[in-house]
Order: sequence, then C-alpha cells, then structure tokens
Amino acid sequence: MLPDGNEIVITDPAGVRVDDGTLMVSDVTATIGLKPLADSGIYRVSYILYSEADVPLEGSFTFNFSAPSVITPNEPTPTPTQSQNPASSSWGTNVFIIFILVIAFFVFIGLALYARKLFRER
Repeated sequence: MLPDGNEIVITDPAGVRVDDGTLMVSDVTATIGLKPLADSGIYRVSYILYSEADVPLEGSFTFNFSAPSVITPNEPTPTPTQSQNPASSSWGTNVFIIFILVIAFFVFIGLALYARKLFRER
C-alpha cells in the first residue's frame, strides 16, 4: 500500500509480483513501474484507487504476454555491393572532344588578334 491508499499489484502466471511498487497518478491516468517481464503467460493486474470525494475504484484485469524466444540486438549486417565500372569512352566521343578543343583554340587566337588590333589603335 502506498501512503495515499492507492494500490496496484501486477503478478506473473506463477503469482509472483512483477511491479516495482512505483505508482504515478495524474488526473485520470495511473502508471506503475514494472520489472522486466521474462515469462510468457497471463498476467493479472489488481488495483484500488481512491479519490477525495468518490468511492474507491477497484477492479482487476488480465493480459497475455508472449516473451520473445531469442533477444538479439539489431545490428546492421554489411552486404557486398558490386563496384561500378567507369563508362568507357567511344571513338566518336574522343573525336568530338578534339574537335571542340580545336575550335576553342581558333576562337582564342581570333580573340587575341582582335585584342592586339584594339591596343594598337590607341
């Protein structure tokens, strides 16, 4: 029993108490702490909750707990991936790049000659 009279008891299938005795009541919600549940089966919750101006709320209910068969941490497992091969360049691509470079060279020469003409006229 807690000092204010409220009591919640949770027992496992063997009748052993599994709550840790902590109880928090806030407005219309009551929360109780539990020890780790290890056994599968039907658990029973019994409660008596008192209020200042009302009759005690008393009752019980059961719930079925199924313990996991094996508890393992979720660790990511690496999976091998295929390496990406660089795209091979084709003969046409090489010719196109060389053509663009030649055009750029002639544009550069033309701009250089034009700039030289402008500076001579000054």
